[in-house]
Amino acid sequence: MTSPRLSVLMPVYNTEPEYLSQAIDSILSQSFTEFEFLIYDDGSTREDTLALLERYAASDDRIRLMHEKNGGVAYARKRLVEEASAGLCAIMDSDDIAHPLRFEKQLDFLEKHPDVGICGSWFHRFPSDTMVCLPTLPGYLDFLRENCLGNSTVMFNKEILSRYGLNFNEKCRYCEDYELYARAARLVKIVNLPEVLLEYRERPDSLCHADLEAIHNADWYIHRRMLDFLTRREEWRGATSSLVSELPAVQRPLPKTLPLQGKKRFFSRFKRPVVVRLMGGLGNQMFQYAFGCALAERLGRRVKFDLSWFEEAVETIVNKEKKENSDGVVMRDYALDVFSAPVPLADRSLVRRLSRRKNVETVTSYHRFDPSLMDHPRGGLWEGYFQNEGYFSSLKPYLKKAFAFPSFALDDTFNQTTLLRIRLYENSVFVHVRGGDYKNLGWALPPSYYFDAAAYMVSKLDDPHFFVFGEYDEAVDKALCSHTSSLEWVGDHNSLRNEDWKDMALMMHCRNAIAANSSFSWWAAWLGEAERGVVTAPSPFLDGTDEGICDSWVKIPRK
Repeated sequence: MTSPRLSVLMPVYNTEPEYLSQAIDSILSQSFTEFEFLIYDDGSTREDTLALLERYAASDDRIRLMHEKNGGVAYARKRLVEEASAGLCAIMDSDDIAHPLRFEKQLDFLEKHPDVGICGSWFHRFPSDTMVCLPTLPGYLDFLRENCLGNSTVMFNKEILSRYGLNFNEKCRYCEDYELYARAARLVKIVNLPEVLLEYRERPDSLCHADLEAIHNADWYIHRRMLDFLTRREEWRGATSSLVSELPAVQRPLPKTLPLQGKKRFFSRFKRPVVVRLMGGLGNQMFQYAFGCALAERLGRRVKFDLSWFEEAVETIVNKEKKENSDGVVMRDYALDVFSAPVPLADRSLVRRLSRRKNVETVTSYHRFDPSLMDHPRGGLWEGYFQNEGYFSSLKPYLKKAFAFPSFALDDTFNQTTLLRIRLYENSVFVHVRGGDYKNLGWALPPSYYFDAAAYMVSKLDDPHFFVFGEYDEAVDKALCSHTSSLEWVGDHNSLRNEDWKDMALMMHCRNAIAANSSFSWWAAWLGEAERGVVTAPSPFLDGTDEGICDSWVKIPRK
């Protein structure tokens, strides 16, 4: 027989001959025929079972029969995987019945999606006559709730699983399939075809009913190890370093003052502090915080932050549902409290006192870098956007710690699943679509920017996968899909819940970026994984200049 495209793996132990013959016949009658059929006899003692296996092995040269002493089902499955000669393997239990098109449909899907490690399907239980519809794209948290794969429906890419050292654990007496798939869920892509391809036989004497207490303990053990991984305990870090962030689970306490740059300076308590007004959304507030820290360090003064803008902004709202003012601009809330960074606040009396003394430094430029600001001799109240890394690039190590987001909650299924999917792609790309009040102001980017940026990413990266953040835009979707089908919309799920920071946290884990003309995606690209990858930005950026664009970023002209 020529080299098979598929290895079918079936362990057998004293299976009822009637059930066994139905299972084997369902494999031999598949519409796809180019497979080897490995049957592992795990020390069966029933003569009729052994005799049936020998008859089938003699009648079809695709069957390879292996006889060994009883070592348990997990050991049998592991040995079958080791003996398989094909790149793709299909699991089959000795009492289930595969539909005739099972192999054909799963092989077709896996060949079209070589990045998928495991492919299962829905199945039908008999004799209870119930259909089991599993998640089509199960994530790690789905497996935390339950096993999201029907074992006899599974077909997997042996090379992908071997890459991560994944195989059945022979020490598992029960739930060996769940244990393997739970580990695999954090490392490989898993898909269930949304159609019934298998008949699952319900038997009161099956292994899953043998010892309910032992099965419960095995299930508990699997869940405990999954939670250990989610909390990033030490024992998992070495084994999963390619996918898990290097940041520790608990951030080290931030210094009460900034690390001094250059020659040592003393922060005088007798000099007037630098007071910077915070305003705008999260991205703008991060720029103002970074500028204030850099300015205070430069001048050897304390820094405080003024929140009066947020009180004043509330009074200008005319559309309470969207929190928009009369110009259609969304009035944001103070957002830096999501970080653990120290944000010393200025009291109202200090702000009024500084304002009366006319020590207000009003800076109207958005992105232009003015180095003279960093050498200004006075303290006072500073108001502006300061959206240029020239002010604070030397403080990047500190800002990475200051702007470290908290971990997602364990029950935050949407974001936990999205994060794990981002980590699965070697060349993940975040795409930021800034809508909302940008449309009201006429600042929204044209679809042609996303068309050209996607074309650039496809030309520079191997198999990029795009994660699109922001309100769905059909024109942008068409522009991106012109170059790739490897795309998924994360959408505005978090912003609708007033948790925009979660989008930025997810974007920071992407290894490349298509930034919008927005401070939000600017920070995601500057602080996140994309700082070592490819970043595109629209040119001009926002106020007619490119000064806000970092030197290493690729400028994509607006059309």
